[in-house]
Amino acid sequence: MATNNCDIDGLLKLNIAKDRLSAVLRIEQNQSSSSITRDSLTAYLGGCDISAQCILFDEIDKLVEAVGENPTQVHEMIVVKGKHPVEGKNAEFVFSDKLKVRQDEIAKREAAFIKAEQNDILESQAKSDIDDSDTDPIDFYNESPFLIVDKGEIIGKVIEASPGLDGIDVTGQSIATKQGKNLSELIDKSFQSEADGSIRALIAGHLTFKGMRLRINPTLEISGFVDFSTGNIDFPKDVIVNEGVRDRFTVKSNENIEIRKLVEASILESAKDITLHNGMAGRDTGTLSTGGDLRAGYLDGVRATVRGNCEINKEITNCQLSIAGKINSPVAAIRGGEIHIAKGGVFGSIGSIQGVVTDLILGSIPEIEQKIRLAMDLKPKIVNSIEKQEQELETYKSSIGKPNREQETEIWYIESELKNFKTKLVELDTAIDRLGQIIHENTEYQITVKSSVFAKTTIWLPGYKATFENDVKGELTISLDQSRKPIIIRNGTSEPLRSVAKIIADDRVLPISPPKQESGLTDDIDIALSQAA
Repeated sequence: MATNNCDIDGLLKLNIAKDRLSAVLRIEQNQSSSSITRDSLTAYLGGCDISAQCILFDEIDKLVEAVGENPTQVHEMIVVKGKHPVEGKNAEFVFSDKLKVRQDEIAKREAAFIKAEQNDILESQAKSDIDDSDTDPIDFYNESPFLIVDKGEIIGKVIEASPGLDGIDVTGQSIATKQGKNLSELIDKSFQSEADGSIRALIAGHLTFKGMRLRINPTLEISGFVDFSTGNIDFPKDVIVNEGVRDRFTVKSNENIEIRKLVEASILESAKDITLHNGMAGRDTGTLSTGGDLRAGYLDGVRATVRGNCEINKEITNCQLSIAGKINSPVAAIRGGEIHIAKGGVFGSIGSIQGVVTDLILGSIPEIEQKIRLAMDLKPKIVNSIEKQEQELETYKSSIGKPNREQETEIWYIESELKNFKTKLVELDTAIDRLGQIIHENTEYQITVKSSVFAKTTIWLPGYKATFENDVKGELTISLDQSRKPIIIRNGTSEPLRSVAKIIADDRVLPISPPKQESGLTDDIDIALSQAA
């Protein structure tokens, strides 16, 4: 520090801020201002270890000027400033416009649901304009609270992190900054990053975004009931419901459905299996459809189509069921309703001691049989057309003697049409054979009853209707013998079914002859039928 400035040290005081990013210089009152100059103040700051790059020389000049004008007053001013560190920005994830719209819809639904629940109007209104100022009512059945994405869908885009800039304090020391963080844990193997920063879903499912973690859950798990809180469910993968499904709600899945408690009069549709740990009380309006197997505790008043096998633990009451596979319910009672079973199965009992009318149709595939019936109705029409054309041709030939050119052309047309009819007849027979083969490959004509078949039970088999007028105790097996006649087997002994039931001829289940050809089914069966028609 210069000698001529030593005399002023007693007049100066430097106060450095706690963050060390600024400092205030205070000059006490004195009689003369001649010693207060830019150089003397700069030298003083240097003696205080202040970095020259942080000194505000314009502010020092102002301070010198102020002291010169009023030397007898106290003056102070910020004359030193450091540089604040500039923090880096963390990476951000921005949802696609489509998903932003869905998020807004979900948020709106959630707010409306809370208000509707508080006002106790959810049960009275399926669609409710909760907010009088809102012109679009909320459909609590069909507006979902879940963000569901498809495989291959663009989810959004990552905005990369930016680096920070270090600062310096008034002494020139570096102040480290916080660098922006990348979203290293943002995505997992459910996503794919594109070159432009976009994120693409590699699987379909329920999308969540929590704590900077983006996830797609291929299973939609409902912790409570499917009701107004969830709306109808339509999900591309497995659905698990930990409680039950309320009246009039729908659960659809492109894979499996599992429901742990009671299903009320609702709609269940699955491309694969359905498992009902409790059961379903359909009240004659609930429906169920599965592309695979069905497992349930019980079914009551349900209309169901099962493409696979069926396993019911307790009872099937007043249901309309169509089962393409087998049914395995060795302790279950079938009471009332109508059950179609393609491949037979095992039951506890059929009917009830009270004499409830119960119908069982065994070995039937109605949609295939309908095609066969159509073909069989068409066949005599084609045969009649062939006979008519042959008669017309014979009459025409006998009436003209030796034909001229024009008559030869007419004969050629008639013969061509005859050939076409005969071709259609062959195609129709082929279609009937192929459809019959499908039925043979996918049906079995045997059921086993562990306990009883009660009076007022009717069982249809191919070509027959068996009506039970009295109770028949089990264990028993009902089937067809080698000559395709209905029999009952008890205690290892076989006897005609007519010994315990009234048997009449009936074609509700078509009696199909064994197939004439090897399996080689194609998709042209419907074409053959339409052409023959």
